[in-house]
Amino acid sequence: MSPSIQLLKDRYLKNIKENPDLYIDIELEFPIVHTKGQPTDIEISKDLLRFLVNALSLEVEKEDQDGNPIQLVEPASQDRILFEVSYTTLEFAFGRAQNIQEVEGRFDAYMKVIQEKLGEKDYAIQGWGIHPNWSQNDNRPVAYPRYQMLMDYLKMGNNQESVSLHDFPQYGAFICGSQVQLDVSKSNYLSVINAFTQIEVAKLTCLPIRSFREQTGIQEFLEIFFGKSPCMGFIQRMLVSMPDSLKMRMISLII
Repeated sequence: MSPSIQLLKDRYLKNIKENPDLYIDIELEFPIVHTKGQPTDIEISKDLLRFLVNALSLEVEKEDQDGNPIQLVEPASQDRILFEVSYTTLEFAFGRAQNIQEVEGRFDAYMKVIQEKLGEKDYAIQGWGIHPNWSQNDNRPVAYPRYQMLMDYLKMGNNQESVSLHDFPQYGAFICGSQVQLDVSKSNYLSVINAFTQIEVAKLTCLPIRSFREQTGIQEFLEIFFGKSPCMGFIQRMLVSMPDSLKMRMISLII
């Protein structure tokens, strides 16, 4: 074995357990949208997190430079609700769970409170991959060093004359995504990587990269993500060729 391969294994595989407890971690990002097409007032966003502290019995984990809460945590589940890059994007970073339905129940409880509060001011969380009013919004980063650094870094692209780049260096402030992380063992990590590679095509079919004008509604997103859409049948068919043990693990998590 070459020294380079050994170094990679030591860096990325050394801490993988033989028979770990298996959990799933999920992160979801959504735009905070004025339902009548106006720019998002970031003061409404800030007021929302202040409200959620008491409404959902959350704790303030991080504040911005002006003392506004920007990341909240639910002590028991370790779920977090936070701003992602800008004050117009809300992220749900869920604590570990044994299956996706467990996360869905907690998410539904949070969303009920959040949507009711935002609705008082004609706002809503919506399931769009790009904020529909991105061109009108105040796209400043959250007043926190990590996000300020990120946006400053993206702006450096404007100085790269020899590289063909798009004209939206502020894109980090208005794009939204989702992430899923799985625990793996030393015996199945490679199979898991290969399995997720196989379902990439299905993901692109279910949740395509859309233009700035084509968006996905919140209900459509949730039906797809939590397994209630016919599109998930495509993923099920992709699972057929996998080993039975891995297949059942994947099905229990995503279907």
